[in-house]
Amino acid sequence: MLLLLFLPAGFSSRLPVQFTPQVLKPALLLLGSTDSSVFPDFVDAAIARSQQNLVDILVLPSGLSPDPLENTSAERQVLLVEVEKQTRQIAAICSLKITAPMHCRVSFAPILVRSDAQSLSSQDIFSKTLSAVLILETEPYHTARVINGTPVERQLSEAYYSGVLIAGGKYLSRSQIIGYAPDFALESSLDFGAVEVEVISDVPTNPFQVRDAFLVTGFFQADSVGQMINALTLPGFPQLGIGIEQSGGIQLISNRTLQNPTGNSLVPIFDAETYHASETARYVGPQNTLSLRNILVHTLAAGEFSYDLLLRRHSMSPPADRLHREFEGLGTPARAGILMLSGKLDYGSPLNPVLSHFINLAGGQNSRLKVIVAGYPSLETARFEAAAFENQVGVPVEIQYILRETGPEITIPGDVTGLVILARYPSLLTGIKLDPVENAWRAGLPLLAVDAGASLAGSYMVTQELPAALDPGSTNRLANFGLIRLEPGMDLVNLNIEPQVNEENRWGRWLHLAYSHPGRLAAGLSSNSAIVVTHSGVFTIGELPVALLDLSTATLGLGDAAQLVIANGLMDIFAPGEIVYPQNANINASPIRFTTPPGPPPTTLSPLELPAPTTTPTIETAPTPTGSEFLIPVADLPVQPEVLLRPPPGQILTVLLVALPVLVVMIILAGLWLNRKFLK
Repeated sequence: MLLLLFLPAGFSSRLPVQFTPQVLKPALLLLGSTDSSVFPDFVDAAIARSQQNLVDILVLPSGLSPDPLENTSAERQVLLVEVEKQTRQIAAICSLKITAPMHCRVSFAPILVRSDAQSLSSQDIFSKTLSAVLILETEPYHTARVINGTPVERQLSEAYYSGVLIAGGKYLSRSQIIGYAPDFALESSLDFGAVEVEVISDVPTNPFQVRDAFLVTGFFQADSVGQMINALTLPGFPQLGIGIEQSGGIQLISNRTLQNPTGNSLVPIFDAETYHASETARYVGPQNTLSLRNILVHTLAAGEFSYDLLLRRHSMSPPADRLHREFEGLGTPARAGILMLSGKLDYGSPLNPVLSHFINLAGGQNSRLKVIVAGYPSLETARFEAAAFENQVGVPVEIQYILRETGPEITIPGDVTGLVILARYPSLLTGIKLDPVENAWRAGLPLLAVDAGASLAGSYMVTQELPAALDPGSTNRLANFGLIRLEPGMDLVNLNIEPQVNEENRWGRWLHLAYSHPGRLAAGLSSNSAIVVTHSGVFTIGELPVALLDLSTATLGLGDAAQLVIANGLMDIFAPGEIVYPQNANINASPIRFTTPPGPPPTTLSPLELPAPTTTPTIETAPTPTGSEFLIPVADLPVQPEVLLRPPPGQILTVLLVALPVLVVMIILAGLWLNRKFLK
């Protein structure tokens, strides 16, 4: 059942090697994916676990089959070809990372469907020298249906306890977020019932799975943040979430300590348990939108940082037993008008709640608006936005376009009753001055700042180019400290604003704003939703919630690659129609959980239903080759010849020490033979 790829890193020394066995704690390597982007980091972790100069790696492709119960011969052959290709890649990477006298042995077990795993009852696929196991998956929810309750699961447990590193993606979490329930999507990810969750193991103490947290993979590359926040509020499920970037990973030692994130990745941790955020969750409005307070936000990066899952404690600082929270500077100056900070507006709805509220503030049907359009790449796109806005509001407007730093002088006519800033791209707002608009607002006119205009109205704004939606590129992931451009805004309110934080996956920019200026709240807005700032306070309106991040009491650090490391940040989710005010945090509080809304509860698929164990496959599958059919000659491996054939420096000396005396003896014997022949 094993495909062995044996890769010597060079000729082995004939001299004995002194070896002291390591005492290895059980460890998992939690990966954001199991594609080739994580192979180098996985191999590094496997090398660190190697014994007796052998890096022994086993690949389990148990999460690759679209159907965990059966596949055709053709489907099986395609999958095995791909698995062999990936195994060879791992072998080649391993051979390049080691030096003599170490060598690599990489193999895979073709366990693709459940009958494969059941047929191993009399076979041991885990060698005594094993360093690490990598569980490949594209269908993580199917991995459990292949492995659970079979000899493979038992052997994985035994290997884990013996110090073998177990690496994989979502399968390594007992509780999993499956995705959206029917009729829900990204925009409604924070509504009650939006997510489906599943418990994938009937064994609550399965040692090689995270028991007390959700593991969310591809965290900054997919629409995962809202799903994870929602899942943390579900009764009976973990209230702790771990996010892993798509090409990142982190080790979990003894199912307790998170440490050693790979590469330059960042690992966010959301804790809805310590300050009872999950227990005090409320559901607001017709969509039953979540309202949450005091979710602890941590991040880990490469360096001397760790997180204790049992104590829920970051290594930089434990959470305070009690916190008295205040939102300072939220309010308008004494004579200023009301300030509305909005995400992108949808002009297709006749009853847009943000526009309706602003028109009422500006005088209803007697309103006359001054609209500044800026931050657009061309006059054509700016005019298109302005026309859509004008058609929607249905009141007289005066439009002025500012497309460059040195735009035309802005004038505010005396009959104007409301001010509007429409802007789309924050990178195109650099250097733009809107002093006349600010002066008119401070004199009492209401101001609506939309999209990037809301960012401009805040204290500081991210001027990095906007990411493509759900793009795994560097502009969409959380950047390292200092790599995202920040510039001062108009500073009309003590907030830093990032619009479309959920719909356009701008969580990294939002987190960066809070980290760079921890004395100011970072507000993540959503489309058709706004924060309304008045003399006496702040409230939310619209269709979607607002996410606030408060790092004023957090401990901040930098990872080895200057990543943003945070301990004990606080996140609040305000549903539409709520007053924005802080709630004190208390570890020892005993809150009463609010009742969930009427109607069907969030979809759960628990416990996992598995086919009954059987020693005989119940479905027709392709025969599994065994023995020598899986042996591949070393010469066939795609490894540079010098890697295989170049002797290590120590071996050259060994060869000389052995060969030189032999050569001397041969010369003496040859001389004696020639001398005898000459004498004859």
